[in-house]
Amino acid sequence: LMHEKNYREAEKWFSNAIEIYNQTPTSELIYTDSLYWLAVCKESQQRYFDALDGYRKVAEIAPKMAPESWFRQIQCLNNIGNFEQALEVCNFFAQSPPQGFDHSRYQDLQKQVATERDRLTECLTVII
Repeated sequence: LMHEKNYREAEKWFSNAIEIYNQTPTSELIYTDSLYWLAVCKESQQRYFDALDGYRKVAEIAPKMAPESWFRQIQCLNNIGNFEQALEVCNFFAQSPPQGFDHSRYQDLQKQVATERDRLTECLTVII
C-alpha cells in the first residue's frame, strides 16, 4: 500500500497492528515499526504535527530507530516552518549512533543533516 501511495489504507493497517499490540503485547519490533511507518503515512499526507508525535515516540522508545526518526522530524519541522526546532534536532546527530544502528547509514544521515544544518543556520541568521 505504501508503494502504491495508498497512505490512508496503509495507515489503517499500521494502526491495527498498534492496537493489537496494545491489547496483547507480543512483538515490540512490529509495534515500533508500525509506529514509525504510521508516522510516515501521516507525513506523506502532509499531517506533519501528527507525524512528529509519532516520530518522537519512536525515538523515545526505540533507540535503534531514533536516527531515522530524527531525520524525519527535521523534514516535518521544516515543512511547518519551525526552523529553530529543526536545527535543534540536527544537533542530535553530533552524538554517536545508538548501539546496533548501521554505521554507514548513520554517516549518510549525518552528511544529509550537516547540509540541512548549514542551510538552517544560514536562513536563521538572515532572519535574525
